[in-house]
Amino acid sequence: MKTIYIAMVFLLISFTASIPNAGKVYIWTDEKGVTQLTEKPPPKAGQLKEIIEYKPQSDEEIRQIQQQEATIRSEDEIRRILEEVEQVRKKADESRDGAIYWQQQADEAKRQSEEFNKRVGYNSRRVQRNRYKMRELEKRAVEASKLATQAAAEASAAKERLKEAEKRAQEILEQKRTSQKEPIEPVP
Repeated sequence: MKTIYIAMVFLLISFTASIPNAGKVYIWTDEKGVTQLTEKPPPKAGQLKEIIEYKPQSDEEIRQIQQQEATIRSEDEIRRILEEVEQVRKKADESRDGAIYWQQQADEAKRQSEEFNKRVGYNSRRVQRNRYKMRELEKRAVEASKLATQAAAEASAAKERLKEAEKRAQEILEQKRTSQKEPIEPVP
């Protein structure tokens, strides 16, 4: 119940923040037992519970608070963008490493296929006898080559996303630099 009183007081204070002088908020209970919050003292029939004195913030204090909040939002945005850039960079590195791995696999499979074909030679009976192994090695080389191509495409796309994220981060940092030079206007 006390938290409701405090919330009501803060609400009342926020509504009366434009009053230049210090003020008082009276918390009292009327004859029916209903808690009241007023800036005027309670009537004689009301039972006073608490008096809270406050001093409204000046326009300069409000402007400083708004500037601090804007700085915090800006720093949070920059931190979020930099984290996103780092995640995109990791993904780009993983994609590049995957492309390299699959290209190595494709090259190795192609080498094994060519080596096996040389051992078999062009003797039709030997070719016939080893055709399944030859097809399997060629199939492995083709599949690894496809995977290498896909991984290279993913690496390229990740690199583009990284450039875009870095550009966005740079724009936000530039905006922050210019906004620090210009004073922040208070919100009406």
